[in-house]
Amino acid sequence: MTAPSEKAPKQPPYTKPDNFKPVYHASCYCGTIEWDLGGDALDAMYCHCETCQTLHGTPYQWAAVVPKDKVFFTKGADKIVFFNSSDEVYNDEGRMQGKNEYKLPCKLSCPYCHASFADEGRRMMLMLPPYIHFERNKDGKKIVPKAFQSNHHMFYGKRVADVADGLEKFLGRKDERPCDDEGKELKEKPDTPKDPMEHNEKE
Repeated sequence: MTAPSEKAPKQPPYTKPDNFKPVYHASCYCGTIEWDLGGDALDAMYCHCETCQTLHGTPYQWAAVVPKDKVFFTKGADKIVFFNSSDEVYNDEGRMQGKNEYKLPCKLSCPYCHASFADEGRRMMLMLPPYIHFERNKDGKKIVPKAFQSNHHMFYGKRVADVADGLEKFLGRKDERPCDDEGKELKEKPDTPKDPMEHNEKE
């Protein structure tokens, strides 16, 4: 386990960006690590890759892209656990296991509740919206801003079940090999269907 004070650079999101104004607040499950977001996401998606399925124990991951200078860890930055899976380090079973070190790109998690709450790249953060404290309606449901609502599915070819939600779907990354809800590849990228919940609109 490595801490930003030892390995991470003295720059955002570990230091406060210039002219930073918090818009959203977030925390890991147990509250050991907290952070602020200084603006909306640039993009949001559902990822069906096997890495997301395995690391998060879920059929797919909901993630949002946020510039690093729009993120600031306000509590527990020195406790963040880093996990780098880009180096080919394998365990005895032949499975790539990665290293607990700060080497970009890497994944960030809490040492106590073990919530894996973000991926850090060289310029961007891949934040998980479920950890953001969005406002709630009278029934207690989170009011998710449009910028954080997923507008597409990627790596849909790895899905564990079909998802008929009206969103664009791609067998690879965004704009790579568009497909339908059943995973059948389309010759051309389809027009975005109108969704009654307006999940398809982009900022």
